[in-house]
Amino acid sequence: MESKKPSIEQRISLMKGWTTDIVIQVPRQLVWEQVTNFGAYSDWNPFVLKADAKFEVGGIIHFLAQPPEAPRLNP
Repeated sequence: MESKKPSIEQRISLMKGWTTDIVIQVPRQLVWEQVTNFGAYSDWNPFVLKADAKFEVGGIIHFLAQPPEAPRLNP
């Protein structure tokens, strides 16, 4: 019996994304300061090479990201 491989469209449709939760025992303000400090993202997030944002309602956030095991890009 021959197995039929799913098409790329079928495989993509199965991707639901992912979520994760973590409880951090510090004041919310401290967490907020870290999460909104876009210039320091690459210091603590290995996927982010560069982050830039105008932090305002409707503002645009720019991320340059890649998996840590991939060859490094020069941001």
